[in-house]
Amino acid sequence: METFDAVLVDDEAPARSLLRDLLGEHPQVRVVGEAGSVPEALEVIDRLRPALVFLDIRLGRGNGFDLLGKLPVPPPRIVFVSAFGQYALRAFDNDAVDYLLKPLDPARLKRTVERLGVPRPAVDVEALARTLQSLIERLPARDAGSAAAPARPRFVARDGERFVVIDIARVTTIEADKNYVWFEFDGHRVRARYAINDVESSLDPQQFLRLNRSVIVRAGQIQSFERNFRGKLLVTLKAGRRLVCTAGYRERVLRYLGA
Repeated sequence: METFDAVLVDDEAPARSLLRDLLGEHPQVRVVGEAGSVPEALEVIDRLRPALVFLDIRLGRGNGFDLLGKLPVPPPRIVFVSAFGQYALRAFDNDAVDYLLKPLDPARLKRTVERLGVPRPAVDVEALARTLQSLIERLPARDAGSAAAPARPRFVARDGERFVVIDIARVTTIEADKNYVWFEFDGHRVRARYAINDVESSLDPQQFLRLNRSVIVRAGQIQSFERNFRGKLLVTLKAGRRLVCTAGYRERVLRYLGA
């Protein structure tokens, strides 16, 4: 079994102690050092040359990301450990092995340790996208100061080698494509691996309307509607696109539009 020497970097000694105890359940990870600041971490890592660093983001006056550009070559692999989910995209952009949220979940840590033996090209990008989504869902809403305002869900889509965070507040249409959906916003279309029913359940029903099995639109984008000679309801969006509203969704759409 391959083993990994590890250094723990966190400005709170109790947090380091807890992580050390949890890692004690995994003999493939051997904790060889600790640090509580960026300068101390640089000294410890340069001296011990660990294969792995468990790195907190907020380090008192410093920042875990400040450490990355100063690491020895070849650099150790990084597992970020933080109480804040909003740094996840930046962490993975810096080739992190994983991103763990405090309070630490032993089962989640176990999966991280198991991942250490997987060659980097074999990492499941779909699983990574799901991890990002779960982190993003824990972020506060942008207007969380207003108790009456609904939360704005965010979604993650893979765009080449990047992961794009989609703020649903900017989305105008959502269309199903087998096991994926297309989000349209700001003149762009991005495909993401979600079922349209799951997306719909996350939306504010006062902001979005389902027109048929395949299409959801932002209600404010509807410009007009009419019945054609076959009795079907046709909805015209402000961008000029015309869509069919099928029978199963017609009543709610008409009721919302006051017709």
